[in-house]
Amino acid sequence: MVNRAAEDTLRGKPTFSLNYIIVIENVNEKDQELIVITKTYDLILWSCNHTSRFPRNHRFVLGERIERNLYGLLETLIRAKYTKNRQRLLEDANLALEVLRFQMRLAKINSYSFASKAIDEIGRLIGGWLRSRGEEKA
Repeated sequence: MVNRAAEDTLRGKPTFSLNYIIVIENVNEKDQELIVITKTYDLILWSCNHTSRFPRNHRFVLGERIERNLYGLLETLIRAKYTKNRQRLLEDANLALEVLRFQMRLAKINSYSFASKAIDEIGRLIGGWLRSRGEEKA
């Protein structure tokens, strides 16, 4: 299930939609989890297309690190989805997202605005997921 924005971006048309933010208020926790995983998957598709175009001296260091961190983030989110004790995993995902923010800045990608908005949206989704887990504990 790939987002249209990611497909358009892969075709060279950078687009971004904040439709999910409006919908999140009205969906249950299971659906919210799927949205954050889908958005991360879309960012990975976008990133792989862009890191392959890095100059050679950056492609094998920074590009590879960005891709590995994105894959790690996706793996952590999937683990959190199927685990009862999600707090630590979601905190790890939040930290990985912060590292990605800085790596994207270092990469100086021309269409960084797409990545920046996507990372911010994923961060908001993870934050909401963390807050909902905290309320259940109390």
